[in-house]
Parts: sequence; structure tokens; C-alpha cells
Amino acid sequence: MTNIQAFRAELEKRCKIYKWNPSDEELQGIAAEIAHLAVTVANIDRDTLVGVVTRHAKVDSFLLTEGIDNSDLKTLLLLATRAR
Repeated sequence: MTNIQAFRAELEKRCKIYKWNPSDEELQGIAAEIAHLAVTVANIDRDTLVGVVTRHAKVDSFLLTEGIDNSDLKTLLLLATRAR
């Protein structure tokens, strides 16, 4: 695995990228901006990283893995089962 392939794999993991096809030039642009941010910002959060990625490359899909609040759905299901 080349450095650029390893970098791409790490971006996919950190940004939860599901589907994209960046060129090596786009990946190099992302790397350069991240390197610049690393000098000027103490911590780079996921949202900032996603912003950098989407400025340089088209991303078709991200995985959404944050917790989903299903409490309203659970209440609705409970009410629905009681209504029968």
C-alpha cells in the first residue's frame, strides 16, 4: 500500500466516507490543507476534516453512525400497540 493509499484509507475511516473516488491530486490537496491546519489549529475535529475533504473532492456518501434518538418512535409504537 502506497502512502497516498494509506492516507485515503485513513480519511475514509476518520470521515466515515462510504463512497468516493478521489484522484491522487485531490488527495494531495487534502493532505496539504490538513498539514497547514495542523500547524495553526490545536485539534482538528471530524466536521473540520469533512469540510477539508469536500472542498477538494466529491464525496458521494458518508456513513451516519451517530446515535439516533428513537424515543419518539418507541413512544409511538407503544401507543400503537395499546390502541389495538
